[in-house]
Amino acid sequence: MATAECNSTASFEALSCKAENRTVNASSQALTITELNTKGALLFQPKVYADERGAFSETFNQEMRGLIGGHTFVQDNESYSKRGVLRGLHYQVMSPQGKLVRVVTGEVFDVIVDLRKGSPTFGKHCSRIISGQNRHILWVPKALLTDF
Repeated sequence: MATAECNSTASFEALSCKAENRTVNASSQALTITELNTKGALLFQPKVYADERGAFSETFNQEMRGLIGGHTFVQDNESYSKRGVLRGLHYQVMSPQGKLVRVVTGEVFDVIVDLRKGSPTFGKHCSRIISGQNRHILWVPKALLTDF
């Protein structure tokens, strides 16, 4: 697997996302939170509790809600894609939506692009592999383009 460097001149390197990623809150016992180079985008890495019965992880909590600006979720979508499918580039003009992206099985290569004029990270992008195996969760703020 490869992930892209988190700036506007992406280069691919195995298993790392270079640059200005930093842990936002290392005190949480349930998850690690990383701020990505695209302003407002966050990567949540939940702690997975596994045993002979299977596994459990917390996929959303009040701490996460606070970090994403108190966003109120009004809709929860699930999609299934066959291998090699690009569903599209997701961006809303009239009613921008934030997106919490996670994968149950398989994997997606998700790219975020900052399209907010006046943003300090306008035109920059970051990418991550989100999979059922790594159980990462990606927060994509309003007015940022994302694909999967």
